[in-house]
Amino acid sequence: MTKRSVLFLTLWMVPLLSLAQSTLTSDEQFFGLGVEPRKKTVDVMFGTTLPVSHQGLKEFWMQGPAGDVCFLFRASEHMRLGLGLQASLFSFRLGAFAQAFPEAEKQISNLSTVYIYIALRHYMNPRERFSPFVGAQIGILRSTGVEYKAVIDGVRRIYYDIPDISRLAGAVSAGADYFIFRFIALQLQGQAVYVLNDPNIGILISVQAGLKFVL
Repeated sequence: MTKRSVLFLTLWMVPLLSLAQSTLTSDEQFFGLGVEPRKKTVDVMFGTTLPVSHQGLKEFWMQGPAGDVCFLFRASEHMRLGLGLQASLFSFRLGAFAQAFPEAEKQISNLSTVYIYIALRHYMNPRERFSPFVGAQIGILRSTGVEYKAVIDGVRRIYYDIPDISRLAGAVSAGADYFIFRFIALQLQGQAVYVLNDPNIGILISVQAGLKFVL
């Protein structure tokens, strides 16, 4: 190969390498280390919630749909603080109730809960496209309350009685974000909520999926 050929190839390779480096840098800035950690985000998720512990709830109510909205703000490189609201609806198990109390008049009494909480979340890879996280929440959970009382043959019967009351609740969660665009990510999350000093609800397990939006 002549010196002229080497010079010709060099002149062509320099801009090509420069273009490749520019493309790599652009991709890193889009998803990788060049991305500034997401300072403000909002999560919108939907899924299902299942009562798992106390007999007072799980005896006649089964899992139902759930929705969650959470606003998060950057506290440090890996930590986020925020506020959220989760609502769940539990469907009445009419068949289970009819089997337990065949003499009672049948009626459907669905139950719902609303959980307003403060969230703390730790992200493993806050600058990356895929970032697992673990979190903790504390707040107030309120149930709508349901009751069924009747007088049969002069005797007062209480079939179920879950009061409309608010109680302190704590939760732990784990999940992951996967950014499909720079400002939108897919999110999957599992959560366990424990309602303190409540004889009916106890522990609720939820699994949800949705989208994260960078504000």
